[in-house]
Amino acid sequence: MWPLIARLKGEWFPATLPESSMKSLNGYKEMDFITSSRYSFSLEKASTLDSPKPIASTHWQKFQMMALKNPKKLKRENEVFIKESIQLWMACAGYLFFSLISIIAIPLMFPQLIWYFVLTAYLLAPSLSFCNAYEAGLTDMNMAYNYGKAELFVMAALAGKSDELVAGMVACGLIKLIVSVSADLMHDFMIGHLRLTSPRSILVAQAIGTTIGCVVAPLTFFLFYKASDVGNPAGW
Repeated sequence: MWPLIARLKGEWFPATLPESSMKSLNGYKEMDFITSSRYSFSLEKASTLDSPKPIASTHWQKFQMMALKNPKKLKRENEVFIKESIQLWMACAGYLFFSLISIIAIPLMFPQLIWYFVLTAYLLAPSLSFCNAYEAGLTDMNMAYNYGKAELFVMAALAGKSDELVAGMVACGLIKLIVSVSADLMHDFMIGHLRLTSPRSILVAQAIGTTIGCVVAPLTFFLFYKASDVGNPAGW
């Protein structure tokens, strides 16, 4: 499809733009990947519902077949990665736990965003995260900002004229962060697979880093805030 679209340079998009521009051929590529990722997500869900076997056992059989056809190094990588994988119930429980915290805390901080708006965002986030991780694996580009912009318009329309600005911006940031982290985590899992690091170790390291960041980032902000004359146009 892309060679056919490339022939329409000058008609469908300006011929003077570089191919890497989102207003050029690259924009059509991204839309194609977004569409294919949604199709892949729907296909994966359908195959999971139709399959009588758990998805974990199916993936384990695939890795076993791959290990038989590849060198010992790849077999070792697959064994380590699968042996200490994250259980599905743990992932679901963690997602529900943090979703509940967000549903309670975010409306308290931003009253314009009603609790069921946050619930809607968390219900949409898993499918969008899958699509973004799929696209990032194909294109090496994180499209979380595009998903956040789409959520901005949806939540702004639901919130009404008086609260649309704050509700849309907060929902945009919420979706963008969730979707962006999913793509980053998949990259980390890929590197962990190559470096013989288990998913559990990666997740624990991510949790430790996030905890440290939650402490260090506010302290750093207040350090600069107290040391500098923030908001003064005549100085800093």
